[in-house]
Amino acid sequence: RKAALSLTLTRITALRQVITGYWNLVGAAEGLQVLAAHRLTLEDRAARTQRRFDAQLATTYDLAQVQAAVENVKSQEEASWNAYLSNSNTMLSLLGSDSPVVLVPSGYDRLLSAASRVDAGGDPFALAMDNSPVIKSRQEDIETARASLRYRDNQTGPDLTLNASFTLGQSSSTFGFQSWGDSITHLTQPDNRNIYVGLSFRYPLWQQAEESALGQARLNEKIADDNAASIRTQVNGQVENALRSVDSAKLVIRKTDEDLKLARLAYDKSLVLQGQDLVSEFEILKNYDDLLTAQLANVQAKASLRIAEAQLLAAEGVIEERLASILTGEVAQ
Repeated sequence: RKAALSLTLTRITALRQVITGYWNLVGAAEGLQVLAAHRLTLEDRAARTQRRFDAQLATTYDLAQVQAAVENVKSQEEASWNAYLSNSNTMLSLLGSDSPVVLVPSGYDRLLSAASRVDAGGDPFALAMDNSPVIKSRQEDIETARASLRYRDNQTGPDLTLNASFTLGQSSSTFGFQSWGDSITHLTQPDNRNIYVGLSFRYPLWQQAEESALGQARLNEKIADDNAASIRTQVNGQVENALRSVDSAKLVIRKTDEDLKLARLAYDKSLVLQGQDLVSEFEILKNYDDLLTAQLANVQAKASLRIAEAQLLAAEGVIEERLASILTGEVAQ
């Protein structure tokens, strides 16, 4: 049973790592796409600003600002690409592949934006206590220690033994049967009958070895109990941390959703005002940078929510049972 529980723990750990690696890859891919789109937009703005500058409709400062913004987003895009390659290599390693390829996730849009439903699966702490293979393994240690303690305790007690025997025998002292048949018939009438009944009582004196083994068994039971209590506390901590991560990701998603709406509204408004020469290029670029920041934070928060859900289900010990629902976006079912 210990071996089976160890195998279950290995599978749970592998699933958690693969799911975490996948959503890290998705987050990196989404961030890379956002940065690439912003770079193209800024390059277009730089070209238009250059034309306006040539027509003496924009200042040197305006042109320098937009050119600096292009270089900045290129630098971010390069860093994002390196992060993407790193996450791809991590996924290949987790999948046991040494192929020189770059993984490209697809078909994740609906799942990435799906609402979290892990809180509908019951009490997470009770689930962890009932399903965590680590806790079950420590419980097996307790049962083993208690069985050893019972055996050692029995070895120090007295031993009462009952022996009984009943023997029949022929002594060849009787002769003169009239026929072979009578002789054979009288085999069932033995000359000797012996019955023995004995009761022995043994009690080991001093018992130094037995008492030492009993003391060690008691210590082992206490150690097993302490280890189990420590593991329960550790698993509860993992569940609590995962719940906090889920709640935190939800809050960040809500906040970045609002930030994204406001940033897009401010950017669109600034474009309208620029046509009326009421805002500078610097203000437009600042609003566009705010939009970029909000988009990046939003996609990362969504990926973080999926990762936190996987960590929670792994801590509860139910990630294998709910793997299909994870892949379909119905995490709680």
